[in-house]
Amino acid sequence: MDKADKLYLHGVGIAGKYIPYIANKIYEYNKATSNELIRLEGIIIGNGMVNPKLISSNLGLFAFSLGLLDY
Repeated sequence: MDKADKLYLHGVGIAGKYIPYIANKIYEYNKATSNELIRLEGIIIGNGMVNPKLISSNLGLFAFSLGLLDY
């Protein structure tokens, strides 16, 4: 296998919800197919947001603490 055959999925923020889903679909496809496999080598998620409801409830306070909001 050379470098061109390797696939890495990557993203930041809200991609924390989508990258694992896409990787799982590729995994399921590879298990079920007799065709050529998709060679998923790994996933990379930076600063992943996996639960927007949890984060959004504190987003105002977080923005205030960074000086992005004031009274």
